[in-house]
Order: sequence, then C-alpha cells, then structure tokens
Amino acid sequence: MNCTSYRELSSTLEQIRRLVDKVVNDMDEEIKTLDEEIKQLEEAANKAEDLWNKADDIAKQLKIFNKEFLKPHN
Repeated sequence: MNCTSYRELSSTLEQIRRLVDKVVNDMDEEIKTLDEEIKQLEEAANKAEDLWNKADDIAKQLKIFNKEFLKPHN
C-alpha cells in the first residue's frame, strides 16, 4: 500500500469515527429525552389512576347516601 492510500484510509477512518461518535451522542441525548418523557407519562398515569379511584370511591359513597337518605319513605 502506498503512502497516499494509507492517508486516504486513515482520513476516511477518522471521518467514520467522528460520525459514529456524533450518532452515539445524538442517540444518548434522544434516550435521555425519551426517559424524561416516559417518567412524565408514568407520573400522569399514576395521577390518573389515583383520580379514577377517588371518583369510584365518591360514586360508591353517593350510592350509599342515596340509599340511606334519599330513598322514598313509605
């Protein structure tokens, strides 16, 4: 292999390394962003489940109230 070919290969290899490093860094940043979004979605899902359970409890309490205090008296 002559010197010019070696330099071209070295240059190409260095360009590939830089591109790979950039892609890996970009992917790492995207992973961080997605992890943050997943965390926010999990928090929202947990809050929604909590609210759903509270609404269900209120509905049960209203049924009991209705039976005890609003039922027709004979």
